Amino acid sequence: MENESFGMYDSIQDLIPVFVESLEKSANHNSDYPETSIPLPEGETLTFAPGDLIVLSGAVKSGKTTVTLNMARMLGSVKNCPVGYFSPGPLEYSDLGKRVISLASGISLHKIDSGRLSYDELEVIQDTSKKLYDSPLFFNQTPNLFFEELECTAQMLAEEQQVKVIFIDSLEYLQELVDADPESYRYELETLLEKIKDMAVSLNIAVVLIAGFAIDNPLHHVSMKNFRKHMIIPRTADTVLILNRHQRDDEGITTILLSVPKNAHSKPFGVGLPFEF
Repeated sequence: MENESFGMYDSIQDLIPVFVESLEKSANHNSDYPETSIPLPEGETLTFAPGDLIVLSGAVKSGKTTVTLNMARMLGSVKNCPVGYFSPGPLEYSDLGKRVISLASGISLHKIDSGRLSYDELEVIQDTSKKLYDSPLFFNQTPNLFFEELECTAQMLAEEQQVKVIFIDSLEYLQELVDADPESYRYELETLLEKIKDMAVSLNIAVVLIAGFAIDNPLHHVSMKNFRKHMIIPRTADTVLILNRHQRDDEGITTILLSVPKNAHSKPFGVGLPFEF
């Protein structure tokens, strides 16, 4: 496939308007944008603004789905912000529901899976389920979605349910990339990212996209350098979130370091997030 980037260049006249638009976007920060409910260092912000593409990355099993499901759950059940969650990968409905209940109730997945719940814990889960029941959380688990299917459903959610944020978990399971051969992969990836960004703008929603690294060690430290083969991902994104998972402590708590090396609405920062896996 011919590389269309050959012979292309931009002048300063092309670059300045892009910078000014970015500056104005940051200056016109609207406090009505959905907040993520993540405990942030003082003075830092992590905003999901309409039209934004937020990319979240990390190694395999670094906690990407856990963090995004918790973001979605907090936005929907605590902030009453309508949220759509697309899961075209291997996570089944029962697992998805179980994870949301675990995050909301504070009872670990391990304990729920074991079935060794006390009467009090069972009551907590029942109470949590009742509270979540009417939350504006909407899920789609069609495996290997084509983008057109995703966009159609996203449009319905935006129009019928006033969804403000959509999560896609994750990029690699979308059918266009599953079908792409090595020669066309880069082109398909760039085209797909552009379409997702355009969807965010046209529907006036924020899109949070999981784009993981093919690193099997969840404790391997990752950074922006890990995008080197696919720099189009952070280039297209307005905000980039990277997760690094640390060892469990004596109480079974795993700390996930969330770093934000690219932040459309504030400066880069990092924060530790405690989770039970």
